[in-house]
Parts: sequence; structure tokens; C-alpha cells
Amino acid sequence: MGVNLKIFERFPEYETERILLRDFKHEDRAVLLELRSNKEAMKYFDNYPFGTLEEADERIKLQKDDFNEKRGITWAMEEKETGRFMGYFGFFNMMLRHCRAEAGYMLLPRFWNKGFMSETFKLLLPNEFDEMGFHSVEANVNPANTASIKLLESFGFKREAYYRENYFFDGKFLDSAVYSLLREDLIIKQDRK
Repeated sequence: MGVNLKIFERFPEYETERILLRDFKHEDRAVLLELRSNKEAMKYFDNYPFGTLEEADERIKLQKDDFNEKRGITWAMEEKETGRFMGYFGFFNMMLRHCRAEAGYMLLPRFWNKGFMSETFKLLLPNEFDEMGFHSVEANVNPANTASIKLLESFGFKREAYYRENYFFDGKFLDSAVYSLLREDLIIKQDRK
């Protein structure tokens, strides 16, 4: 058992019915800036919004560096019908020895409540376990982000920790909730369908 790093040989692209999951492009920078500066989208992100295209460029470079150095993989989500950048989904903080990674995702508000993130979860979570050989995936969530928690729980994630005021941001200490999904939980969930 161990993590399969072959996925890092060439950036993998995937498709769902409505979404192309691909590597970031330079052309994504303006919409990435829009996403990371959107008040609604950033409400529970607990990070400062982007203010410049250079910050979007830096984020795209970081995603590419993470992939090239086998630290993580983040897909840009593109709406197939329009070719528009919608958001992203990624696995990062890979703990290779423990066969575990953290999931992170973000979507422009105009694409909320349309099933796009569920569609992405449905494709990429089994890929993480099967193709990459991970045993578990975690997600760190602001406890007030009930939409994100509902999404995680719908895919079998369980809350495994609640940290009180463990995160300092914007002059305040904030709580964090950690959710996790084990390989066996995903298999059970798939078998029930």
C-alpha cells in the first residue's frame, strides 16, 4: 500500500457531463481574481481576498509548482457549454506516508446550487482513492459554512474534530471543523447506489 505518484507524470484532465476539469491557464487569471475577491465566495474562506491580477498569477503558479513538485493537484473547473472558468477543486497537503490528503474547493456564486460541485466530487473522490491510492481525505471547514458541510456529509465525510479558536484571521480567533472520508466509507457509499 502506498501513494501512486504516476498521476504527476502528466496533468490529468477529466470530464463530467457539464464540466471539464483541467490544468490552470494564464487566461483564467481574471476570473480567478473575480472568484478570490468575491465577498460571497470569500465569506467562509478565512483568507484575505485578492486585489490584483498579480495575486491570481501567483496562485496559478503555486498550483503548477505543487503539481510539478508532487505536493498537490488542483483542477480548474470549466463549464463545458460556455468554456467559462467556474472555480476549482484540489487535493493538497498530501501526507504521503499516511496516504492522506486535504481537499479544497471554491466556486463562483453564479454556479452555486446547480450541482456542479457534487458532480466534481462524484468523479474526483473515487479517482483520489483508486488512482492515487489514498486511504483518507480531509476537509477543514469554517463551522458556519453549512452548505460546504452539507456537501461533505452527502458524500460520507464525518466530522472528526472541532477546534475552538485555533485559527487567527483578521484580528479574531476562529473555530475550525475537520471532516474526513475513509476509503472504506466511499466504497460503502458507492455500493449502496
